[in-house]
Amino acid sequence: MAVEANARGHEVVRVYSNELTPEYKARVPYVARDLQWLATIDAGGEGLTVAETAAAVRHACGDREILAVICGSEPGVTLADQLSEHMGLLTNGSAIRRRDKCVQIQCCKAAMLRTPREAYGVDWSDVQSFAAKEQMPIIVKPVESAGSDGVRICSSLEEAEQHFNRLKGSQRQVGVASQGILLQEFLVGQEYVVDVVSRDGVHKVVMLYVYDKRPVNDAPFVYFEIRPMSPDSEIAKSLMDYTRKVLDAIGIKHGATHNEIIMTEDGPCLVECNCRPHGWDGSWDKIGKIVTGGSLDLATKTVEGGYSQVDASIDSFLDAEKFNRLPMTFPWYPSGFKGKSTIVQLVNMKEGIVKATPGLDRIKELSSFVQLLTKVQIGKKAMKTIDLITCLGQVVLIHPDPAIFDADYEFIRQMEWECRIVDVEDDHRPVGHMKELPSQTEMLSQEEKQSMPQDPMFDFDLLESHEESSELAAEPSAEHQASSQQRPLIGDKRKREEEQETQDDHEEHVQEEIQQQQSSEEPRHLRKRDRLKRRLRGIYLALFGASSCRLLAPSSQLPGLIRA
Repeated sequence: MAVEANARGHEVVRVYSNELTPEYKARVPYVARDLQWLATIDAGGEGLTVAETAAAVRHACGDREILAVICGSEPGVTLADQLSEHMGLLTNGSAIRRRDKCVQIQCCKAAMLRTPREAYGVDWSDVQSFAAKEQMPIIVKPVESAGSDGVRICSSLEEAEQHFNRLKGSQRQVGVASQGILLQEFLVGQEYVVDVVSRDGVHKVVMLYVYDKRPVNDAPFVYFEIRPMSPDSEIAKSLMDYTRKVLDAIGIKHGATHNEIIMTEDGPCLVECNCRPHGWDGSWDKIGKIVTGGSLDLATKTVEGGYSQVDASIDSFLDAEKFNRLPMTFPWYPSGFKGKSTIVQLVNMKEGIVKATPGLDRIKELSSFVQLLTKVQIGKKAMKTIDLITCLGQVVLIHPDPAIFDADYEFIRQMEWECRIVDVEDDHRPVGHMKELPSQTEMLSQEEKQSMPQDPMFDFDLLESHEESSELAAEPSAEHQASSQQRPLIGDKRKREEEQETQDDHEEHVQEEIQQQQSSEEPRHLRKRDRLKRRLRGIYLALFGASSCRLLAPSSQLPGLIRA
């Protein structure tokens, strides 16, 4: 928002509220890292009142005209309402504490809108009777938060009480302490996003998205993807109509809102209305522009034309005529674009100090890649992803060919599952492709090398299931097991190992000649395959250990001698 205003020739003053934690204050979106602020006023850090903050802003601006107070992120919602009201600018006013989710629910109930059943309290005794009567599971969350911060699905009364007490008095990432806890009905249905920009109570929908949230890393709602959605379906129309009524109910007149709605069997139901722009560090900006008619240059990764919530928000405060020309509902690919676009949140499954970022580097080479926003740093700790704050970053994918887009998307998800986005300390799994490791074909005979692809990838869980099958597996002899345990697979004993291999090959060849004279023998290619499988498993266990991450590959990538 600040960057767009600055690009239009306006100077910008940055004001910090008392609801920013030091960690959140340090999180500057990449697009704003080089922005030259006219001034920075730490109202929260200096303990300034609203009047004192307004005076500090006027002093910083000197004789410049002050045009607007615009909220940039969740911790600024309350102060933006108070400051804009105090300074006589376009404002939603401070009579309603609209950042409080409990207040939002009460306002919507008064307007006869579908809302979740809920109870609010600062002590467990305030909500105990509600929790005892409500069907499990239930949602326990702070009344002020964002990005699933502090939100938990609780399956029992005991779990709900434990999480309530854990949240009580704690400082959330984007909230303040001692604001109370909310218990809510667990809503069943798909969750959607309705992004809106308003002026004078006219609410224009600038984008719809569908969330992909999943339970992972012991967290109930981890974002995996946010994908744009056409406004033309009946579900979309119902969502937009409901959202406009929500905004009227909570008194929104001006500016951006990011609304999360679940479509239940009873219709749309409010999760929360975030009275500020969509977050995710603005990674959605290019998506909005391409959807609303912009054109993508794959070479430069830039989008020309179209508009997003950023453009519309600045228009709503600084260019009323331009805002009035925007349609009430955004157009869906009027340029004729036939491809796909999305924002992928990178989910980290393994915690530790970052040593390297092979996955991030590989993602930048994908055909659909447009933008990567990440805070990952070598030498810094990467947490397991449990919310937006702890994700590794966001990737914007756009491509005119749906097949290429789908392949790139699946590739990223595969790297996540294999823990290959980043490398962390104490991580014993293999890094990158198998070709980066000592070649496994070095120990094979010339005949087997010719039959086997270079740099094979394989799934040892799959091989193990085959070995356990009485029709496919041949158990190694006691002599072979003993020699496998003693054989050094890497290191300075290579020569001794090769001599042992030659001896094993000779013994097996003799056994094959004997067995070929019998009518009940297995085909030779099956025995050769089983021998190869045992050798590869021995190499794998020696290099990586039995407890390392799985290597996954579709069956089409397995060597011919191994593939079932």
